[in-house]
Amino acid sequence: MINGEVVSTEFEPSLTFESAGDYEVVLVATNDLNCNDSAAALYTVIVPEYDLELIELAYQRQGNLLVLNAIVGNNGNVAVNVFDAAIEVGRDVAFTLTTETAIPAGQIADVPIGSEIGYIPGRDLPYTCVRIANPNGEADTDTTNNYLCIGLNERRATFAAPYPNP
Repeated sequence: MINGEVVSTEFEPSLTFESAGDYEVVLVATNDLNCNDSAAALYTVIVPEYDLELIELAYQRQGNLLVLNAIVGNNGNVAVNVFDAAIEVGRDVAFTLTTETAIPAGQIADVPIGSEIGYIPGRDLPYTCVRIANPNGEADTDTTNNYLCIGLNERRATFAAPYPNP
């Protein structure tokens, strides 16, 4: 029974919920002597929402290599275990990698997103930008908070929207 309504009399029933909500599921078993026993449980069915937020970027230089870390928030309602990170260094170096890090729903995590990225200060422009996408291979519901840029020198560059913006 689901919410008091009989939905199956099969020996091994399976249930499908058509919409999100709270459901009380009761399993009633009857033996050969016509004795009944039951077990009940409450289930909450949700529509999964995937929403990652790129909160902060940090870097370390190790010779001619960059190591990038990001603070990533999971604003969705399901755990995220994998996502893509598109990384740009200056204008010339761009690549995408898949990051495997478990981030529970409603939590933030410090995520290593790139190591051994080639960077030569005299050759490459002193900034890096990162865009995160595809949490668990799904579309992100709010992509406005998935992109950040930082400067790669002691005098940190700042990035702001153009003003006035026509």
